[in-house]
Amino acid sequence: MAQQPGEDTQLLKQHKATLIDILSFEPDHVRQHAHSLLLLSDIAYNAVGDQKTRREQVTHLLDNVMEAGDEKAKGLLELLKKDVMQTTYPRLAFLKELPQTSTASSRNNEEAPRAKEIVPRKRKADSNIVTEKQLMEVAKRIGTEWRKIGISLDITEVKLQQIEGNNPLDLVDKVYQMLYFWRKKQKKNATAAYLYSKLTELDEDLVPDDIDFLLEED
Repeated sequence: MAQQPGEDTQLLKQHKATLIDILSFEPDHVRQHAHSLLLLSDIAYNAVGDQKTRREQVTHLLDNVMEAGDEKAKGLLELLKKDVMQTTYPRLAFLKELPQTSTASSRNNEEAPRAKEIVPRKRKADSNIVTEKQLMEVAKRIGTEWRKIGISLDITEVKLQQIEGNNPLDLVDKVYQMLYFWRKKQKKNATAAYLYSKLTELDEDLVPDDIDFLLEED
């Protein structure tokens, strides 16, 4: 007898058409994050990227997660509720209004208080302004394509030339000064989670796991 899908899987299925419409705006963003959280295997990650259209990519991603079981479905739903995703896809805000599934409510009373603590910590981490220490750690992981990243972060060519002139020999210092300028320019929007989102989109050589410390709470 076939096993009944769990409530998180059913929730994904219920909102599948809406999610396809929303995520098709930039499918590679959710694909990268789902892969970094092991919601997609390496094979599934490549298979999603091989689909011809954006809608087909998102459809394949959702189908793969739902077929993988309720734990993966729950992980994807939690990912889609994070600020790092909702910044890119504002229409995902409706997910935060959905009722809790029985996956969480079926836990015993001893586990319930812990669950309540976890959610605020994640939200706080997503809103933290990136620190100078974090910027330095990121700078150590960015290579010679730093100028392309800077341009994609809306830093002018004139400013990048100035940064390079001030730090002609040290690549890490160049990248750090670029990121520091970005933080100053972004002000309250320069969160660690947002920087993680931007860098994993812009730098194909940057492995998401290398900068996942940006998603951790201080």
